Amino acid sequence: MSVTTAVGAKPCALSTPAGSLTYEVTIAMRDVIGSLLALLLATTALAAGPRYYVVVDTGGTCSIVHSKPGAHSGLTIMGDKSGYDGLYAAKIALKAIPDDKCKGGLFQ
Repeated sequence: MSVTTAVGAKPCALSTPAGSLTYEVTIAMRDVIGSLLALLLATTALAAGPRYYVVVDTGGTCSIVHSKPGAHSGLTIMGDKSGYDGLYAAKIALKAIPDDKCKGGLFQ
């Protein structure tokens, strides 16, 4: 496949120390590098793992949720505002909340 300009010039080529790369090889390299970058970003996102949040609802019941509550959800995050890495750590934080702030709840 030859790529020419609108005026019919010679095919595009990039000069490198080892020789020249055709336009097709250059595009293929770009696609491979882009795919590897996307794979790297996806792997990093998957490795982060779930976060657990200790919350109290408007009725005073505490619980643990696995996604960050929205601003208008009626849930207030207790303890670490950025969440806990594991369920066990969230359970320990839930048990540490004073009784006057929680009326019992899930995982307690």
